[in-house]
Amino acid sequence: MPKPPKPLPVFRPATTEQWRLNAVVGWEYKRSDLYALGYADAAQTVAEKAMQGTHQDLLIYPICFLYRHALEIAIKDLLRQTEHLVRLRADFEPGLAAERRPAADVETEPGETHSLERLFTRMVARLSMVAPDAQVPEDVRSAVLELHQMDPRGETFRYPYKRGVEQPTISQRSWLDIQRIVDGLGGAFRFLFYGVGGWLDAEIDSMNDYIGMLDQECEP
Repeated sequence: MPKPPKPLPVFRPATTEQWRLNAVVGWEYKRSDLYALGYADAAQTVAEKAMQGTHQDLLIYPICFLYRHALEIAIKDLLRQTEHLVRLRADFEPGLAAERRPAADVETEPGETHSLERLFTRMVARLSMVAPDAQVPEDVRSAVLELHQMDPRGETFRYPYKRGVEQPTISQRSWLDIQRIVDGLGGAFRFLFYGVGGWLDAEIDSMNDYIGMLDQECEP
């Protein structure tokens, strides 16, 4: 009896003739952005399919999970960026010197929680130190915190049952407007990712340029 053909590996490049099917992973440029944007874009794509009247009751779970994960990654990265800017400015602004935290803590602390409320609240508080006049719009704050109430630990839309117990993660039947979810969570993501993240990127680049200029002036 002949042996069945050996299955081909799943994770491998497409052939040269099908190169358009290849997706590149593992490249280093702003890796957090790639993940956050990927999840947010996937949420939008799935939501558009659901809003065409196709399997709304099935797709609501990945829609909410994808938006939540995109927001969690984005907020964690904003927190790291904010702490980086605090460290850069601390040498030039005496009021920030006492707020400078060890780089190791900045990198590890966000990964210790999945709580959007905790991450968002800390990010806003730390951001106010480097942008005291900036305000997070109430609709953005409300959307993030409402999502946290719906899914405090990132399990509600990810698993049907709570870990370790036979209890549904969603215990009551309810109706959710997908368009409102897209507007609220998608809008919050765009403000945080492009608005806050873009400002932080520009400020960090400006500080790095300024520090580099000072270093050059100090060279013999």
